[in-house]
Amino acid sequence: MNNRFVNFWKRLYQDPFKRYLVISLVVLGVTISLTGQGEVEPLPNEGLEVHFFYLPGCSHCEEQELFNEELANAYPSIQIITHNASEPDGAALLAQMLADLGLDKKPSFPVTIFGERVFGGWNSVETSGARMEQALQECLAGNCSAADGEEPTGEITVPILGEINTSDYSLRSLAITLGFIDGFNPCA
Repeated sequence: MNNRFVNFWKRLYQDPFKRYLVISLVVLGVTISLTGQGEVEPLPNEGLEVHFFYLPGCSHCEEQELFNEELANAYPSIQIITHNASEPDGAALLAQMLADLGLDKKPSFPVTIFGERVFGGWNSVETSGARMEQALQECLAGNCSAADGEEPTGEITVPILGEINTSDYSLRSLAITLGFIDGFNPCA
């Protein structure tokens, strides 16, 4: 056994190409092990991850995407990650994130999740965007827990009709009107 080992190295040393290849690999290995890599500095965009789930063809999703670009420019410490919820991996991630937060009911699209905050649906920059930005500022300040005490207002924005208070209408008329409108909504 010892004789075979010595013969291997003798033959290796006699061939100039193999000799220089072995010497180069040894020098490279020693150089890499001595230089080592120090601590890796985080990328400037690493920070708070904001997950944005959308559906293709959803007009509300497209409106929020424009708002997301403004948020990314205004807050460089956030990283907005977009997911197509119509694809299996996007839908599975959304279901997993909602389950991790203890939510059984799926919110309407688009869905935005950061920290323990979940925002479903999109009305406008003034309403949905303002609530989302305020929650984002709180989260960046260190309070990323689920919002307490947010009461639903009972007001919704309906295309053509505008903003309506649901308590002003009967359940039957709301169901018919909203069902009719929702039939044309690709976000549903």
